[in-house]
Amino acid sequence: TDMKAGGLQKERIQQFFRVLALCHDTIPERIDGKIKLSASNPDDEALVCAAKYFGFEFKDRQMKTAIIGNSETGDDEEIEVLTTIGFTSKRKRMSVIVKTKDGRIQMLIKGADTAMIPRLHSGQDALLHTTDEHMRQYAIEGLRCLLVGYKDVNPDVFKKWHKHYDAVSTDLDELEKKKVGAKNAIEKAEEEMEQGFTLIGSTAIEDKLQDGVPECIACIAKAGVNIWVLTGDKEETAINI
Repeated sequence: TDMKAGGLQKERIQQFFRVLALCHDTIPERIDGKIKLSASNPDDEALVCAAKYFGFEFKDRQMKTAIIGNSETGDDEEIEVLTTIGFTSKRKRMSVIVKTKDGRIQMLIKGADTAMIPRLHSGQDALLHTTDEHMRQYAIEGLRCLLVGYKDVNPDVFKKWHKHYDAVSTDLDELEKKKVGAKNAIEKAEEEMEQGFTLIGSTAIEDKLQDGVPECIACIAKAGVNIWVLTGDKEETAINI
């Protein structure tokens, strides 16, 4: 309904699905003339498919360019991907910096609420409160949630940052520090850029145990063995699962 109504809300919704169509590490593979998505993270694949359903289809990745099909205009958009900062269990977020078709530079991000909330710019308390209530309800239902955001980046600021980030990312000493978990210039540079985002919504994905796991847990519990659940999700999600 909001998509058809137009206006600011439509723009926000389109931006939300545009982030999902661009901020991921999914690779399109051509098999028998058809494109099949291949992702190391099944959540990424699910979110990319959701973006396609709502009109923003990730079609291909060529060198530093992502091709997005826009069902509303019927055109393919070539989006230049300038930098990708991948997801890790430590970071709990992923971001990409892109150059839009009108020449603007934007940073798109999605991640766990604990990683995202400190990185939002001020003045969004009402929206954050409403979104958090939605996420809490999703978590109670056993859904795994992510917050989604974006920000515009000044071209001169990006140019200076990107030069520094490229340098530290190829510095063997900094790479070794990062590998062993010590403070390093690579993560510091990422932290500096991943700040001041505008919140545009949250995602919720069904979180299911693998086949046979419920029965295994039942047998372990019956045997009197204590069971601990380690999770990066909300407590409500873990309880439900």
